Amino acid sequence: MVELLLNTITIRQERDLARKLALAAASGFSGVELWAHEVAPGILGEADRREAAERYGVTDLDGGRAHEHDAAGAAVRVAAAAHGLSIAGICPGSNAAVRWHDSLEPEVLGSLERTMALGAALGARYVLLPVLGAGGTLERTAEHLARLAEPARRCGIALGLEPVGHVGKCSRLDEALSVLDMAGAGDTAGLVLDAFHFFRAGQHVGDLAGCPVERLLVVHVNDALDLPLDALLGHRHRAFPGAGVFDVRGFAAALIEAGYRGAFSVEIMNEEYWTRDAQDLCREAHDTSRALLAAAAG
Repeated sequence: MVELLLNTITIRQERDLARKLALAAASGFSGVELWAHEVAPGILGEADRREAAERYGVTDLDGGRAHEHDAAGAAVRVAAAAHGLSIAGICPGSNAAVRWHDSLEPEVLGSLERTMALGAALGARYVLLPVLGAGGTLERTAEHLARLAEPARRCGIALGLEPVGHVGKCSRLDEALSVLDMAGAGDTAGLVLDAFHFFRAGQHVGDLAGCPVERLLVVHVNDALDLPLDALLGHRHRAFPGAGVFDVRGFAAALIEAGYRGAFSVEIMNEEYWTRDAQDLCREAHDTSRALLAAAAG
């Protein structure tokens, strides 16, 4: 059976991490992708600490301070294991995620290094590194990815480069693969492929032909609301897999046919969904994704 993960942003309205883990397990997920602010907001830079308070309602901003991330990560790892869940990945703070590919100044570098250490304590396989801004060049992105690979190797964790569909740089599969090649980080860096972002960049299922699936760390499954392509934004216009306008079944089928046997993760960002009961939302996210992947595997 395909490994199906929950990225916990999908149930953002539930602010208690222990409850999120319980809901993920009860819904049938085998693992999770967590966010740094959920586990140890104290490791974040100042801009991300403010966002954690304002956007995510985090009240204990000193929780898991920089020198305590090992203990915080170990505690959450034990809690997840008690529910039979693995922790596959960790998402950094948004400020660091937006800026890393163009600027690795000390605040950004320090935040990402602490996130890697937290991920290692959690037992995570990868840190997600989306390319969220258009600043800089592909060459600079590769240079910074190579620089981040050094602390990642020390932590024993991989870096997951994620192309973002509405960004004018590194939005397409071929561009992301080029960055990985230029970085020369070997197995320390791989690709995170997101269905929403893949189609939002104007790509089609046929563009997956020849995709080197051995370089994929994880595949995110989600869909898109029925809006013009250039109006779709990844942080608010997603839908359950199979409930939107993209050929997500064909996307998953192409990867499975190409030999991909890794995990799929449900990552849905939708403000209307976040007004719903978290338990119902979590269960529907699992059931729609599981049905789509079963159909894709045919």
